[in-house]
Amino acid sequence: MEQTGNVHPLKRRRSIWFVLLIIAIVLGSFQALYNTTGSMDSTVVAGETMLIEKISFGISTQNLPPILCDALPYKRFLTVRLPAHGETVVFRHTGERDLGSSPPTQLFMKRCVATSGDTVQLRGGTLYVNGIATQLPRTASQIPFSETRRAEREEQEQYRTFPVGRAYTSADWGPMRVPKHGDTLWLDANGFHEWTTFVQREGHDVNIDACTVDDVPAAAYVVERDYMFALGDNRSNSVDSRFIGFVPTNDVIGTPLIILKAVDPETGSFIWNRVGTIIH
Repeated sequence: MEQTGNVHPLKRRRSIWFVLLIIAIVLGSFQALYNTTGSMDSTVVAGETMLIEKISFGISTQNLPPILCDALPYKRFLTVRLPAHGETVVFRHTGERDLGSSPPTQLFMKRCVATSGDTVQLRGGTLYVNGIATQLPRTASQIPFSETRRAEREEQEQYRTFPVGRAYTSADWGPMRVPKHGDTLWLDANGFHEWTTFVQREGHDVNIDACTVDDVPAAAYVVERDYMFALGDNRSNSVDSRFIGFVPTNDVIGTPLIILKAVDPETGSFIWNRVGTIIH
């Protein structure tokens, strides 16, 4: 007699949950994101809503629908690829320069201008990566300042830029190497001050006064993740790696694709010629 196979109820339930998980990931892999700042002018301007995709870099809790990803702690399950030079990316906000732990879910959009192992420097507003000058993106814009206003800004920025104590400005920053997994950071007296927040963000306790990491005296620290250096296209008005520090590539969750909606934030009127613009 021919027997027909029966699927065990437990296996059937597992299959259903697996299908539902895949559907949730697919649905959560695209998100509308509203831009509130001018840091990426004129690639994306304030008042525009863009569609971002969150699957090309990997799978994380951010790939789940918003109601789920906001409720769960961030975790990356699979990395597909890393950000490329010049690519516009969306990433989890690392936190302010002196904040060791990341804030609640907050997304930033900037341009990846350098990756792990690159040396970054800005001189007179010109970006150099590994000693080679790079041009501003075609869609970038910068606010012109008078010499007096520029001097005032630079005086203020010396106390805000990353890392602590180097007195860099937004126009004159570096040179610094973008940390790479396995790099060694030397923790002398200045090193502890400069790298405290960085090491804390990698999940360690740092005591500057005792010169310890996780209660162990430390003269050096080995980097545990890969990083990138991110800049806004409007470099004269952008809080980016010059101020918040290097961004873990593990925290990059997606890339913007297209402008879905554009509204003048002052008048509330639609800007129809921006709708459908591809974001590069």
